[in-house]
Amino acid sequence: MSLNGKEVMAAGVVFRVDDIARLDLRRWKLKGLAIATLKPECGGARIRLDGLTYGGFRKEDSPHNAEDFMKALLSLYRGEIVDYEEFLMPAGRLPGRRTRNVPYERIPSTGKGRQ
Repeated sequence: MSLNGKEVMAAGVVFRVDDIARLDLRRWKLKGLAIATLKPECGGARIRLDGLTYGGFRKEDSPHNAEDFMKALLSLYRGEIVDYEEFLMPAGRLPGRRTRNVPYERIPSTGKGRQ
């Protein structure tokens, strides 16, 4: 995976950030996987962004690791992002997760990030 200006290369495919219709981050925090779905006029392909295969998550590899790639991509991307929203359950129950299609800025963060 690489990001050069607004051009992304992942899984052997080169595309622009503006060509992404949806970015699915539901498996990014736990597995380092994201799916970029391109706009229909760009072929509508689903491209796998695999953080472990392309860059890893070691802090000593920064600024060339997968987490830095995703931060840079998110800073340029303005489309739909699918991610889990953390929410609290009533006393005595475990916290849960649910899926929502909302702009990324509106999703509450625990602030912990990848350790």
